[in-house]
Amino acid sequence: MNDTGHARAVQDDLERRVQELAGPDPAASADLLADVLRGFVDSLPGDLAALAAAINDRDAQALREGAHRVKSAACNIGATGVASLSGELEGLGAGAPVGQLVEAMGRLRAEAETVEQAATGVVARLRG
Repeated sequence: MNDTGHARAVQDDLERRVQELAGPDPAASADLLADVLRGFVDSLPGDLAALAAAINDRDAQALREGAHRVKSAACNIGATGVASLSGELEGLGAGAPVGQLVEAMGRLRAEAETVEQAATGVVARLRG
């Protein structure tokens, strides 16, 4: 799948999750759902920085807890790629070779950028 196709698939996943969470009156929950998506996106830079620091410090507990937190939040909003990659980091733990952790972190950062762009579009539609 090319980058454009992947970005579209990510946005479709987020839209599908928003529809699931919206309930019987989507208009009534639009602002709340937009806030949830925006909160996830706003927290990502700090969460990713904390994961990178945990890798750098070889702090297994911080890596495991931080990756689990990102994975759970990503699952809640339908960001399946971020959830999967966070789960990979959680499973690898700080005992994995640094190169493997850095490579996984790079893939997570790239996917997080795609989610941020997609979520911005979904938020705009919800608030439109």
